[in-house]
Amino acid sequence: MMTIMRKAYFITALVVIAPVIIVVILMFLIRPKAVSQELTCEEVTLRLAQLDQNSGEAIFLRGLNVCLNDAHQAGEVPLSQLHELGLSLSYPSEYERRQGNGVNSIVLTTSSDTRRLAIIRQEETDDINEYPAIRARRNKPDKYREETVEINNQAWLVFTNVDGLLEKTLFADLRGAVVSVALTAVVPTGNEQAQRDFETIRQSLRVDDRQ
Repeated sequence: MMTIMRKAYFITALVVIAPVIIVVILMFLIRPKAVSQELTCEEVTLRLAQLDQNSGEAIFLRGLNVCLNDAHQAGEVPLSQLHELGLSLSYPSEYERRQGNGVNSIVLTTSSDTRRLAIIRQEETDDINEYPAIRARRNKPDKYREETVEINNQAWLVFTNVDGLLEKTLFADLRGAVVSVALTAVVPTGNEQAQRDFETIRQSLRVDDRQ
């Protein structure tokens, strides 16, 4: 009698558990394979754009911006080199040179026109502290924070706008000439990316001894 009951319990348990085991095995066998390679920014952006045709443009731009930001943080954004006006530096390749630059000035803006990079060299300046752009900033202590930093063995004055749009300007005395490197966010949405751009420029900034 006990043997029959044990067999009945075993059969009941088997009937209950077997389907569960089968389901687990099937889920394991048919689960999607892991993607061996991460999607590129272009692929991510296109997939985001396809999510909603009515707001495709907004989604496209948002996806592209996320990709660019992430890549910039990872150091993957293509960089361009500049060797002019006594300086050598790297900057994101999305910056393009504007028309009408002078002999001693270079102005670059992003294609979206949200950030601007300006480099100016003023010759025959005996005292950097008397340079008009520096004096103007020092006369507005509530707006600009001043600090002195050393970048690749060169002393620089840094003025940061603490009131509104991001604006960071570096000044250096290079053999009797004052050179300034200014990065500005043209619109509030460009502040965060402008800060990352500035760090890229600051870390690469060197005095070019060849000029």
